[in-house]
Amino acid sequence: KTKEHYRKKYKDYFKTQQDCVNLLTINNIVVDETGVPFSKPDLIVNIQGENNKIVIDKSTHFHNGNKLIISINGSNCKVCIGRENIILGTNRITIGGDKNHRVNNVKVTVGNKNRFSNFRFSTVNSNSTLTIGNNCMFSVRVDLHNTDNHPIYDLNNSSNIINKVSDMKIGNSVWICEDVTILKNVSIPDGCIVGKFAVVSDQNLTKCNCVIAGNPAKVVKENIMWKTYDPAYISNLREDR
Repeated sequence: KTKEHYRKKYKDYFKTQQDCVNLLTINNIVVDETGVPFSKPDLIVNIQGENNKIVIDKSTHFHNGNKLIISINGSNCKVCIGRENIILGTNRITIGGDKNHRVNNVKVTVGNKNRFSNFRFSTVNSNSTLTIGNNCMFSVRVDLHNTDNHPIYDLNNSSNIINKVSDMKIGNSVWICEDVTILKNVSIPDGCIVGKFAVVSDQNLTKCNCVIAGNPAKVVKENIMWKTYDPAYISNLREDR
């Protein structure tokens, strides 16, 4: 069977709305036999499960040759990407894992006017969320890892899992620099900068407009703001010259 055959047979799964492209769940067998029938070269979707939904605003821009790969191994999950986001490099959203890590009810919500470069998000935990605000800048090789992949127990109570996963949140106007790893249940407040090579595990970051850096990362400077561009920064005038 050709992909065109399945496109026609399952055309009700694919609906173009005025504001977004809406990809509904595809039958497992169809995905296995044809790759991903409703993908295009820069948007690759792999869904194994039921009742999943991907919503991408039409104004989100994929540069030529750059990709967004969305993999869902589970059911009742949703990925929603807002307006005027810019996709650079190869970016991945991975929900669930192998047959032992199929998840349920995971939600990824991306706001508006964000910029992504070789970004990666992953979780293998049901009932967890990732929320990204507006006007954020993600440099290359940023890893949002909202999972530990394996359980850790209280030694005195073997039924008590102590590394449960809940929600990860990136606020508005957050700049995340190169090679940053953000770990489970972490929230980055509005206006913050996360420095290069930082590993962020502190789940109690609350102050906005700070620089967060180091491994383990901590607040190293407060009361800052940033812009994507300023001619005065480029000209770099110095009094000693």
